[in-house]
Amino acid sequence: MTVNIFKRSSVQSNPAVVIVLLRDYPLPTDHYPLSQSLLLYSDNNDGDLAFRVWRSPNPAANEMSMLVAGQTATNGIGGVSWNTSSTAHVYLQAMAPGTATLVYSFYGTGEAEGIVSRASMKLTAVSVQIKTHGTDITDTTIDVNVGERIVLEAVISPSEFPMTGEWEISGSEAQPYKVVGDYIQNVLSGDVDYIYSSFSTNVAFYWIDSMSNATATYRLIYDDWKTVCKAAASFTVHKPLSIFESMLTSVSPAVGVREDGFGQEHDVYLEFGTIHGDFGIVWTNTVTTWCNGGGELKLVQLINSSLSVIGETHQFEFSTLDYVLDSTDGSNVAYFNAIFPIAGGETKSLQYFTPGVGWGNLSDTPAVRLGGLDSVLAFVTSITTPAALTIKRCDTFKSYLMYRPAGLESIWITLRKMKWNWEGEATRNSTNDQWELVPGSGDSPISAPHGFETFELPIWSSNFHRMIETNTVAIPLAP
Repeated sequence: MTVNIFKRSSVQSNPAVVIVLLRDYPLPTDHYPLSQSLLLYSDNNDGDLAFRVWRSPNPAANEMSMLVAGQTATNGIGGVSWNTSSTAHVYLQAMAPGTATLVYSFYGTGEAEGIVSRASMKLTAVSVQIKTHGTDITDTTIDVNVGERIVLEAVISPSEFPMTGEWEISGSEAQPYKVVGDYIQNVLSGDVDYIYSSFSTNVAFYWIDSMSNATATYRLIYDDWKTVCKAAASFTVHKPLSIFESMLTSVSPAVGVREDGFGQEHDVYLEFGTIHGDFGIVWTNTVTTWCNGGGELKLVQLINSSLSVIGETHQFEFSTLDYVLDSTDGSNVAYFNAIFPIAGGETKSLQYFTPGVGWGNLSDTPAVRLGGLDSVLAFVTSITTPAALTIKRCDTFKSYLMYRPAGLESIWITLRKMKWNWEGEATRNSTNDQWELVPGSGDSPISAPHGFETFELPIWSSNFHRMIETNTVAIPLAP
């Protein structure tokens, strides 16, 4: 007689709790003159007590288990008995990680003497720990910074257990994602790698926004994606407090055609504000870090720009098509060459230093140099004598106040973002050959833009300086 009463299974373990997870297995319903016995033995024969066998799913505190590793129990002998009805069960408890085998035997008695049937089941008790750089942080809470690289490892015991696992990380559940795999800035691009799911036991990521109770959970999955066991670590993610405001030029009109802009004597510019102390926009900001939040600050600006020029023989068109890095010379990731250190527990402002003047607020005065326009167009197109007569410029900006915590593998994250714009049109007077603002063409913010708190990371695929050379086209005008 063969009786198949077991199925292969795995049991979650938690040594810190006496009764954690009990799995029940029905006993056979056949009624033969049989003696029934249970044998539980350790696979490595070292007295492994990872499992216990109980009569009920909720044993009393002073109740003794029916069986531990290395023992055999026979029903009705030695004070050990269990129910053999059609609804009878015994219950398994995992006390610690390990492996064992449970054997259920039937020995014929009387007229059935000599008949023996056995069935066995392999048992594996699995535990998971979460470690960072070798330190166990399971069920603890860790303080970290936004932009700090978090490196975690799920340690499974026993290590050879053949199961699939999956990470669940706070902030990666739905868009907009508050956790990223990486964020890289360079002259040509700002790229984000997101974490959608990770089945490896190792994971590295960054939180880009503050979270008071973020968790990283590793689930062991078996067969039909049921969770066998899981472990979690909690994190408090700190983000600096910040203010990001602006002031606009007081010159009237705000957009105009003005001489001697940008230090070029006797030159003419179509500009928003003026470089002579009445800048188009001036940013004010303060950033406050927590006690372990030392790092760096900077401003990154993206621009979506279009330029249209009508000459004597050609029309010239330029567009960035989308937001690109706003760089004056194509050499710096930040629009302004100012990366400002900030210590932990400190309040500071991101500023720039001018030799002979000192520290001052960041500012921007976007402009088009009308006096040098012909030479620029000749450089970026095949037209040697463009002879510009009318020009229209339209720019929209995204200005990001950014922070990066200390650490070689940390990334820049956004504290606040501000949007602003300007546009204007100038034409060359045919009588005196002087540039003039086209009436009603100037446009700029009515009120000072405000920087809103966000965790949006600036993304770009080129820079303004590069696109001037690649995206300017000349269109012949009809005779």
